[in-house]
Amino acid sequence: MAASTLYAGSEAPPEPAEPAEEGRRSRRRRELHRKIFDVARALFLQKGFEATRVEEIAAAADIAPATFFNHFPNKEAVLREMAGEVFVRFHSLVREQLNADRSTRERLIGFADTAARLVERGPELTRRVLLEVHKAVGPGQAGAELAGLEAEMAALVRAGVERGDVRDDLEESLLAELAVSAIIGVMTRWIHDSSYPLRDRMRQAAGFLAEGFEK
Repeated sequence: MAASTLYAGSEAPPEPAEPAEEGRRSRRRRELHRKIFDVARALFLQKGFEATRVEEIAAAADIAPATFFNHFPNKEAVLREMAGEVFVRFHSLVREQLNADRSTRERLIGFADTAARLVERGPELTRRVLLEVHKAVGPGQAGAELAGLEAEMAALVRAGVERGDVRDDLEESLLAELAVSAIIGVMTRWIHDSSYPLRDRMRQAAGFLAEGFEK
């Protein structure tokens, strides 16, 4: 089932095997980290990021505030972890479109519509999370995540080439980069302008990309 927000519902990857005692300690720490994260995220959604205090997160997680700071240096660090889920959710949205029997144009517009709908749920928090994504994109892990999204989009382009509705005179990776750049560009504009018509612009951008991709 699709997640109801852009950044909720991702699952942790399987953990590698560790020595029994060390494994138990590491597992307890990971479980507590995830519990704090889930509680903080729920409170951000319920009350808003600015209105939520670290003390409230600690109380709801049944820990001391100092324990929160053992896992996160500040509230913004929770947002940065939520930002990582944005890429996970985008990946799944592309795969959902690939699994649908649609033209490439319909897949691009379907992706844009769904992404915009999820972004617009809880706009204050979503804007803060996406701002963290925007800050993070660059060298390092965020760059790898962005490359992963481009790889997913390249698979969508490749499927269109095989289907016969996407041009084959340009590299799939270039078309994927253009698609991801357009998506990030539209969302960046929305981050900084609350009156920006995100859903309309996402759909228009997807349509423009589809025209450029078509044979």
